[in-house]
Amino acid sequence: MISLQCPNCGSHLDYDSAKKIYHCPFCESVFFADTESARNDDFDIQTAILYAYKGKSPNILIPDGVKKIGEHCFAGMCFIESVSIPESLTEIGANAFNGCAALREINFHEKFQIIGAGAFKDSGLRHVVLPESLLSIGEAAFMNCNLLESAVIPSYKGIAWKRTFKSCSALENVQFNLADFFPSFIQNELTMRNGDKRSTLFDAFQDTPLFYRLREKVWNKQCLFCGGELDKKYHCGKCEITYTTGKREGCYIATAVYGSYNSPQVRVLRRYRDSVLAKSIWGRLFIRIYYAFSPFLVKHFAYHSWFRKSTKKTLDCIVHKLEKI
Repeated sequence: MISLQCPNCGSHLDYDSAKKIYHCPFCESVFFADTESARNDDFDIQTAILYAYKGKSPNILIPDGVKKIGEHCFAGMCFIESVSIPESLTEIGANAFNGCAALREINFHEKFQIIGAGAFKDSGLRHVVLPESLLSIGEAAFMNCNLLESAVIPSYKGIAWKRTFKSCSALENVQFNLADFFPSFIQNELTMRNGDKRSTLFDAFQDTPLFYRLREKVWNKQCLFCGGELDKKYHCGKCEITYTTGKREGCYIATAVYGSYNSPQVRVLRRYRDSVLAKSIWGRLFIRIYYAFSPFLVKHFAYHSWFRKSTKKTLDCIVHKLEKI
């Protein structure tokens, strides 16, 4: 609630209940009464976890200090239109906003980490921007959000995108780097559906306009990564990916560290591989050993920050020297 003293001049404010405004008779300032905000006693909070909401405001302001929204906390509350979360909040539990059909907006801050399974399923969200700090997202987190038009996906960190945006019938504009999903091919994180294997990239966007557009590219023998032509075995001769096996003659570790198969640093390393290493017996042996062990390292360690940071320092030194050759 706004203070009864004018923040501009310090004079006492008069309240107009009909117009729901505060008026300063001295400097003529006008302030709208904050009648929408929920009170703290509308929230059932225990040990920094929000378990239930008893208010009726359509615009929810989660109290500062809350670290987690519990499972099913706001589920089925069709009157909720927006949610503002404090920096203390790092986790939203499973089905927390499931069925909130009027929910149009939620903003994740840069320290947010975990979204539970079905957290926003069947909600009315229109736009979603997932933060780079995101560590995990549960299955079907945004499934059946039929008003969702766009989404921004953070860089790869070993996150399993299982049916994340399945059946979001309006979802066409998604900002993400296809190469960020390349490790899903390496890890062979495949989903089975009627005997049809799909990568986690496809699994995340099943039954969306984006899914059908990407699938059409594959049917037309067009590589999702580089646009090159695929042969009968769905192998791209341009970037050397095989969709049926998930194998790729690429710089696995460097791709995971720099975030893109086509990053300048990865191109330098590929150029050295093809122009120098591949022309000697010892170089070819090194390449074979590298491709034998690097997928394992990426699968088990690529999502750890300590691995990416330490590896990046080494690769930066190597790339710097190779650029001078």
